[in-house]
Amino acid sequence: MRRITLYVLVSVFTFVIGVALTTFDFFRRYAHWSDDSTITCSAIQPPQYQTIESTILKGVTSSWKFDEITTAGKENLHAIKFINANEGWVGGSNAALYKTTNTGKEWQKIPLDIPLESDILSISFVNSSTGWLVAKAEYNRSIRGYRFDHPDSVQSWLLNTTDGGKTWQTQYYEKSLDIRRVQFVDEREGWAIGSKLVKAEQEFDKDFVIRTTDGGRHWTDLSANAAGKGGGYWDSSTNILATAPSNAMTRDSVGKLYRTTNGGKSWTQVGSLPEERSEEFLGRFELTGGNRMWAVGGKYGMFGTRDMTGILARMDSGCFWRKYTVRRAYFADAAFVSENEILACGAIRDPDHNSARWDSDGLIANSTDGGANWTIVYQSSDTGFGTMTKVDSQNIWVIGTGGVIVHLQPK
Repeated sequence: MRRITLYVLVSVFTFVIGVALTTFDFFRRYAHWSDDSTITCSAIQPPQYQTIESTILKGVTSSWKFDEITTAGKENLHAIKFINANEGWVGGSNAALYKTTNTGKEWQKIPLDIPLESDILSISFVNSSTGWLVAKAEYNRSIRGYRFDHPDSVQSWLLNTTDGGKTWQTQYYEKSLDIRRVQFVDEREGWAIGSKLVKAEQEFDKDFVIRTTDGGRHWTDLSANAAGKGGGYWDSSTNILATAPSNAMTRDSVGKLYRTTNGGKSWTQVGSLPEERSEEFLGRFELTGGNRMWAVGGKYGMFGTRDMTGILARMDSGCFWRKYTVRRAYFADAAFVSENEILACGAIRDPDHNSARWDSDGLIANSTDGGANWTIVYQSSDTGFGTMTKVDSQNIWVIGTGGVIVHLQPK
């Protein structure tokens, strides 16, 4: 069986570092996320955290079962969105977009009027009828440094549907643009983020942030107001958390967290990530039911090393972080079933495997004690996992390479 490279795995963020995970993807180390904008901790000081080495338990049976299905085209899947337990969407390479209306038993392919070379990177629906997606095409990939020498080789689209996906219209298109994520708060207000490419030999691209308040008919470019030092090829901002009108949170390429409460006119730093920038990357971030932040990522074995470490960081009371590390693993995404039960997906490296340093298996793991111990739910040398979503405590979905869709449920 073929081995899955970490590059493919984490791409979903598309999700290698910078192809994504990525993903802007964070916590608010010193801010409690609430509609009244209350910041209760210092935002500028380095984050205070405790590192705890976690264990993957061997010989222990997981309490989760799974069903697996493969899309007809076996595309590499990057984006997933479920509207309810029955109705969901997945998107990926080769402009592939699929819809299910029967809890994933069958997936119907939906045609899109975009280049076949496009990747579907993000999907956002506010109800069964109205949704948006991000598509990106990259050309001249065989040319070294093409993103800087030929920035117009990268093109992005924002598409919208108002009839449940029967038809899709382009609302935004631009060359030299790498949009990674779209998120709508309601039918009118939405955000999209990514990087603006410029022709120069430089390390970082420019942050790109746009917002709409009329359902995408008009978009306001807020990039000039974006805080931080730029998206960057390896760490481009890939996630945005918007839970209320005019309110959003992002992260920059050096791990600082910013929040706006006025629709992006200004951004205030409200924290930073508990990561070592030379070694680690924490991309995915979200809120738990207790209104606290979490993020996942890790070390990914670059620069000639075979080392790989999965990281789950979560904010405890008093703005203190607990940072759980798992050796020979990488966490691309996670879902909190409850305050202490977590499912995570990503990669795991076999310590007895002696081939190239990037080789790893796709991994889905479960922790019932907040991240201290993990059991393997699913492991495969044929599939890499990069994205997951929680519909409810009984239904978790994971997508990966080769068109694989995994439905997780408690036994």
